[in-house]
Amino acid sequence: FSPCQGDCDDYDGSANPTQREQCDQFDNDCDGLVDEGFDFDLDGWSICMADCNDAYPEVYPYAPEVCNLVDDDCDRIVDEGFDQDFDGWAVCEGDCDDRLATVNPGAGNCPPDSLLGEDGSLATAIEGEIPLEEAEAQVAGEDVGARAGTALRAAGDVDGDGWGDLWIGAPGGGPKGGGLACWFRGPLPPTVLELADAAACLGGEVGGDGLGSALASGDLDGDRLPELLAGAPGASGGAGQVRIVPGASAG
Repeated sequence: FSPCQGDCDDYDGSANPTQREQCDQFDNDCDGLVDEGFDFDLDGWSICMADCNDAYPEVYPYAPEVCNLVDDDCDRIVDEGFDQDFDGWAVCEGDCDDRLATVNPGAGNCPPDSLLGEDGSLATAIEGEIPLEEAEAQVAGEDVGARAGTALRAAGDVDGDGWGDLWIGAPGGGPKGGGLACWFRGPLPPTVLELADAAACLGGEVGGDGLGSALASGDLDGDRLPELLAGAPGASGGAGQVRIVPGASAG
């Protein structure tokens, strides 16, 4: 076969119009198609092109990795990028709190699947309305106008004891009325607590500071313990402040 007879590679004796197509990333039969008939899931990748599962079109090299216990992108790593606390467990693998490396199914401190939400976490486990008296734990403001609960934050494991902690803002609380930002160690006991039961509280300096109007937490210094941040928008004569408490030193 010459090129004018349809030979697409006249330097390769195994490529001509009479050849049977093989899975080798070459156009063996000179029909202008490569490896036709070997891409069984029609995702554009065949097994000889490194498709690690040619029965599922969502799985192929460089596919977007999703948290589903499957190697979607064929790099021999499952669910990479979804283990946020680097404990070897992702949410789709049963990690009920992927912010805390000490909480995972291997440690035996995740609740049964029946208590978890659709995404495998505790965050979506509660649906509908639950009467206040049925709450497992309550935290109440002590003074009229304290506005406890204006801001809430699941703070992460601030003190490194393996339990997630809670950050509660009461921008009208405190002896000076400048607001409070209170840190409660987890787990909370099944009872009614007051802000005075907190492990520690920050207090606004003068009335109107509004400390606790906004709360945040995150590991700002790379020690894998979250810092606590509390906003006081009325402080400094209305210029506002953000106060930061280092992780493991909140108490």
